[in-house]
Amino acid sequence: MTRNDPAPNDPARDGAAPSDAAPRDAAPRDAGDCRDGASLPTIVVVDGDPALRHALHFALGVEGFSVRAFACAADLLSSDDLADLACVVTEARLPDMAGLDLVARLRRRRARLPALLITADPTLRLRRAAADAGVRLIEQPLNGDSVVEGVLALVAGSVGSPRSFAAESKS
Repeated sequence: MTRNDPAPNDPARDGAAPSDAAPRDAAPRDAGDCRDGASLPTIVVVDGDPALRHALHFALGVEGFSVRAFACAADLLSSDDLADLACVVTEARLPDMAGLDLVARLRRRRARLPALLITADPTLRLRRAAADAGVRLIEQPLNGDSVVEGVLALVAGSVGSPRSFAAESKS
């Protein structure tokens, strides 16, 4: 098994992921952590592709985020623990709803939730809808650390308000 292969007990290994919140063998958030005792920012990944979901979970975890991963929107929306979300990363076409619809539903619960939308088919209509919603769009195939860098920028607040995305994409 290479470093990036899912562990034998990892839900991402077989694609079953109602809530791949953390690998079962993962240490508690602050165990052995040299950061202060504050909870880590939580990033949610929602993607129907188990390989991509696992890769994003791993990459964001390496950056020090707490990551919760879901295979579909319904699993995330049925979760009781959504208060601590710092950012959501979702694919544009989830198995059960559009990624932008998921972001809208999450924002009804928590205004100004930063979001990244991943797509392999960035139509002009999708680009405009994402810009209007203040959602950053990242094209597949993913280029390097584009998702990690996007999440870091959103969480740090360096991008600003959702409206700045609309202005950025129209220029």
